[in-house]
Amino acid sequence: MDGMTLILGAAVVVAMAVYLVIRTPRRVAVGFVGVVTIVSVGLFLWMQQP
Repeated sequence: MDGMTLILGAAVVVAMAVYLVIRTPRRVAVGFVGVVTIVSVGLFLWMQQP
């Protein structure tokens, strides 16, 4: 997985998060964004390992 794929994936996730923030109650959106952030950081760190 190269940098471009990662950036594109992040852009899609951010777009989804923004859409959900607009469409859903605040608590649901905050929870979703938190989960996505944790998963993204975890994946990123996992990718960094040799």
